[in-house]
Amino acid sequence: MHTDIALRRRVLQRAYLRYQAADQAWTIAVRDVRAWFPAESKPGRWVIGDPGSTIRRLYEKRERARMRLEAAYLKLQVARRRMTQQRTSEPPRVTLLIAAQM
Repeated sequence: MHTDIALRRRVLQRAYLRYQAADQAWTIAVRDVRAWFPAESKPGRWVIGDPGSTIRRLYEKRERARMRLEAAYLKLQVARRRMTQQRTSEPPRVTLLIAAQM
């Protein structure tokens, strides 16, 4: 595997792991918040809270991780596309053998 593509794959894997961790933290926090309310009045989207609240910070962290994951995926796709273009645009190699008799 080409070095550039291997690097992009590692970045994508790390971004995915970070997104998974952020998503899990967000899901647990929302579940904990919903446990505070009675069953008939479950909170909706407004559960995110005020700026600076724990829920809001976890939501924003998750969104940043998602954006980084998308960017890493797009960069991997660009690197793959660039690699295939380089392979197809290379001229065929011709070997010229010259034999001389003296």
